[in-house]
Amino acid sequence: MKKKLYYENLARNMLLYKELGKVLKVLNEAQIPVLVIKGAALAQMVYDNIGLRPMEDIDILIHRDDLWKIKEELLKIGYVLTPTGEWTFAKEGTQAAIDVHTDIFYVKDDELWKNAQTIEIEGQKALVMSPEDSLIYVAAHSSVHHGTVSKVWMKDIVYIIKRYREELDWNIVVIKIMRYGLQIPLYCMFAVIQKHTNCIPRFVFKDLEPKGLGFFKQKLFQKILSRHSVDDIGHILYPLVIKGFMVKVKYLINFLFPPVEFLYRRYNIKNPKTARLYVLLRPFLLIYKLITLLFKLVSVKR
Repeated sequence: MKKKLYYENLARNMLLYKELGKVLKVLNEAQIPVLVIKGAALAQMVYDNIGLRPMEDIDILIHRDDLWKIKEELLKIGYVLTPTGEWTFAKEGTQAAIDVHTDIFYVKDDELWKNAQTIEIEGQKALVMSPEDSLIYVAAHSSVHHGTVSKVWMKDIVYIIKRYREELDWNIVVIKIMRYGLQIPLYCMFAVIQKHTNCIPRFVFKDLEPKGLGFFKQKLFQKILSRHSVDDIGHILYPLVIKGFMVKVKYLINFLFPPVEFLYRRYNIKNPKTARLYVLLRPFLLIYKLITLLFKLVSVKR
């Protein structure tokens, strides 16, 4: 069964990388910078064989100002924007889906870009996160965005640590985690990984250990991470980790009252009147969804 799964992963990933090579080619020719993230980066960076890392799609990070340029370039090679609310492009006749991200929730500047490294994917130059940034991103994506300790992402973290054992700077990792406000969720995430692998230095836990009122937030994340992932839980957890009262307020306002253009994509709306209706209804729908998520959080167990 494992052998069959491996060959299925390998075949799918080969097709995805072939498409990624085409995407990188047109974006490089258009001089549009792109950071390849998640599985598409990690399978190439830290796994000895791309068949060992399951992938469902391709994720890239771009500068927000380049969004419409990238849309034009992807349309030229047969991709279309799907009505999901996110910037996801699909290509008919292939299994490829390109998820385009314009930001990472805990980083507000170009730090990831400044530290990026260059690798080659399918004969094309591609930017990927530094080892330290990759480690933090995978851990935050699992523990905050999805609110769970995924086996795949836990394996990613272990592979990053082993692959970059000699060059990974844990002092930088700790400093960045503290600056990003990720101290508690990543402390809890690392604690779970340590039980299985013992690959994280002890001083990391000493430096990240929550103090004072952080103890209660630690207990909350420990409870969350001990359960199955709950869809959209990241919307609840983001305000707990992003720093600054006004930043939290701005996030909540944008979440409840997003741009109308987002509503058109999110709900596949064609009629302006329907869009205006969704503007009015969305806060109530989200509050209902929040209550449902909280109920799942206290009732769903592994």
